Amino acid sequence: MSLQKRRCRNCRKKADGEKAIVSPVVAFCCYECLKAWNNTKAAKKARLKMDRKITREAKERLKRKNQWMREAQSAFNKFIRVRDKKFGVCVSCDVELVYQGHGGNVDASHFRPRSAAPQLRFNQYNCHASCVRCNRWMEGNLTPYRKQLIKRIGKQRVLDLENDNKPKNYTIDDLKRIKEVFKKRAKLYEKKFR
Repeated sequence: MSLQKRRCRNCRKKADGEKAIVSPVVAFCCYECLKAWNNTKAAKKARLKMDRKITREAKERLKRKNQWMREAQSAFNKFIRVRDKKFGVCVSCDVELVYQGHGGNVDASHFRPRSAAPQLRFNQYNCHASCVRCNRWMEGNLTPYRKQLIKRIGKQRVLDLENDNKPKNYTIDDLKRIKEVFKKRAKLYEKKFR
């Protein structure tokens, strides 16, 4: 809509002429209407909304790499849990997985741990849904995990994972993109496999 056809936010007259106060967001026919509207609940609500938006953008700019890494890892782990829901069993011990919403009994378990192979932390072949007992208490329960992984993805891919030692340094832009991609994939899989 062109700026000439805008209506005053307060009195609903056309906001054109010499006294008109026009911005990309709102328009007023005169200064008195601007003052009158400024004291309304709608104006206060609009100011609060704008302040929250500015604060949210400032917080995004101030985030450090480790915060982006944490958020990207969280999005990736959620995707893995949703993706492997169709199997319904732990990758290591074949116990039925119980999905209980946030903080349930399902973890996204990495075959090669993130600390030992940080370059594989976002590799989909390296990560599968596992029960909390195997992932946290038994350090991944790797022997049966490897056997099950060979059945799921094949021996060659498992060997590729075990031999992949190329360092990978993620930038903040990479982490933002990873977070965005895996959030969308998780949402898509949730719709598809309900």
